[in-house]
Amino acid sequence: MIFYQKAYIGLVAVLALTIALHSSPVAALTPQTCATHFLDDPKKHPFASCGDANGVDHPCHFDDCYDPQSGTKYENFKFKICFNDHIKSYPAEVAPIQYYQYHKYGYVAVQSRKDGNWYNCRYSDDEVNSHVLYCPSCNN
Repeated sequence: MIFYQKAYIGLVAVLALTIALHSSPVAALTPQTCATHFLDDPKKHPFASCGDANGVDHPCHFDDCYDPQSGTKYENFKFKICFNDHIKSYPAEVAPIQYYQYHKYGYVAVQSRKDGNWYNCRYSDDEVNSHVLYCPSCNN
């Protein structure tokens, strides 16, 4: 009798697990290149917004994102030799909370993590300004 009770409990557990896994499938993570924009919004952690080459937005785990050309992780990634003529500020480096790449015009618009201001960084001033982040863990 005890054998049947244990077998029944085991069967119920396996059946419950099967139903739970079937009813809530896990979304597959896909890699994305943030070719048009990237936004690390603290309200959305652990996700960042990553715009692919077509402008489609993907939520990505921001702590996995990095610059594939240099290998620099997002938290250490910086654009260089930037400017904001309106506030007369010309930082040597800007760590982004978000960026928008304007490939056609040869610059990136970057919002600074440090002061929240926007800066333009020309591709011709430093090649890192044309780099984009790559995020291996994104939802579709």
